[in-house]
Amino acid sequence: NSKKEPIYLFAEVEVVAIYRCFNLNTHILENAIHSFFNDVRLDIEIKDSRGMPHRPREWFSVPLKIIDEVVGILVAGEIGRYYYDTSTGQVIIKAPQD
Repeated sequence: NSKKEPIYLFAEVEVVAIYRCFNLNTHILENAIHSFFNDVRLDIEIKDSRGMPHRPREWFSVPLKIIDEVVGILVAGEIGRYYYDTSTGQVIIKAPQD
């Protein structure tokens, strides 16, 4: 039903990856991914068939290989040790805090 949903930009969906994550709260997982990539979240507005504007918050400009890497880091419980460097497009380990 993606053609009727603003979250999917009123378009057909093509699944490009599936991640099997066991013993994880999916809501927490989704929030962690959104937080990690917040600086590259797309700021878009799309109008529905009645002209009503919608601002989907589910879209990020990130290569799939980086998402694969971040999901692995999240599953390992290590996400707090990393950040996404928007200037290089790389996942970087944070410097140790003294």
